[in-house]
Amino acid sequence: MLEPVRRNTAPAAAVAALLAAARDADAMILILPSDHRFADNPGFLIALDKAAKVAAGGALVTFGITPKAPETGYRYIKRGGAAGSVLYPSGCGGLWRQPEHIHRLCGHGKTGRAAVVSADIGWSDVGSWSDLWEHGQNQGDEKNNVTAGDALLDDVSSSYIRAERRMVAAVGVEDLIIVETGDAALVAGRDKAQGVKRIVDRLRAEGRDEASQNPRVYRPWGYYEGMDHGNRFQVK
Repeated sequence: MLEPVRRNTAPAAAVAALLAAARDADAMILILPSDHRFADNPGFLIALDKAAKVAAGGALVTFGITPKAPETGYRYIKRGGAAGSVLYPSGCGGLWRQPEHIHRLCGHGKTGRAAVVSADIGWSDVGSWSDLWEHGQNQGDEKNNVTAGDALLDDVSSSYIRAERRMVAAVGVEDLIIVETGDAALVAGRDKAQGVKRIVDRLRAEGRDEASQNPRVYRPWGYYEGMDHGNRFQVK
């Protein structure tokens, strides 16, 4: 099932569930967004097996991850009463609490049988550049720097440097995110990585192509790459 436009997680999950139910009324589905990481794979399989047994009884199960720090990009689960090793949320949330058009287009989506399986499995959605720095610590240098590509560092500590097209040199800095790509460069404090979303919003508001297009555009016959453009010309 291909989306005509990107609508993020909720509609995609709802449509996938409806398609599965149309083929098998007793179908069980597992929804996993693609950008995540488990530090404890065996622990994830144990939690998954526990969730499947609860789901087989008719519950809509989510995995509850204990947060390591405040995170404004997520909401939190207020746990209710326990049933064995499964927790039931207080005030079940779901698609019916999303904007009206989502559940109108995707079906009812409402449930009173939500459950939570606690899962201490080292989960991360790898949702920011600082997450890549954290996950790369086992491959970092003696000053806690994590690099990718041609990066030259002098007196740099606790930073993530990614060079995709050109050599990136950094001198005398710490706690930075430095990312160089074919069409842009980003420099941000490591604790401000979530602020990239505001930059993307500004690019969109100003009608900049960088918000939605990559310099390399793929076609059935191969790809072309934008090299330069001006008022009355562009070079591909």
